[in-house]
Amino acid sequence: METYSLYIHIPFCASKCTYCDFFSIPVGNDFSLCEQTQRIFKDYILALKKELEYYFKKFQIKSLKTIYIGGGTPSLLSVGQIRELFDFIGSKLTIEENAEITLEANPQDISEKFLDELKKTPVNRLSLGIQCCNDNVLKTLGRRCDINQVNFALEIIKNKWVSSGLSFSCDLISGLPLLSD
Repeated sequence: METYSLYIHIPFCASKCTYCDFFSIPVGNDFSLCEQTQRIFKDYILALKKELEYYFKKFQIKSLKTIYIGGGTPSLLSVGQIRELFDFIGSKLTIEENAEITLEANPQDISEKFLDELKKTPVNRLSLGIQCCNDNVLKTLGRRCDINQVNFALEIIKNKWVSSGLSFSCDLISGLPLLSD
């Protein structure tokens, strides 16, 4: 039996980082309050489900070994929207028992509530976009977080995610400006 993996791109970010070459649409920092942005998220998920169904049928995909939700910033979606995606995928095919299911997140989006709710989905791995542990460089990169938010997010992940047996990784960028020597 062939094994398949799935990458889902969530193209929304609060703002565009200076180094990023990935397709993303900046939606601003007040995205959760903006009715128009929430409508765009909803429409995107609807279109994504139609596209997934098309490709699952076209390639006769019956099960998935890994799922990676990247971006953009997938942690801008509500956990309900994330759950909606997995409910849809699960209604169309089997997600293998030990599948690795990753969600990219930014430090400022991490909270105890977010992680508690995320644990109710199939996501079993977080990929935290730290990029750098230097506030001046983070600012130069156009990141929304600072080192205090990074440390806060890591502490919550340790206490609420890793302590539950779930895994995580951190994205770091080497060779950044202002980091010589």
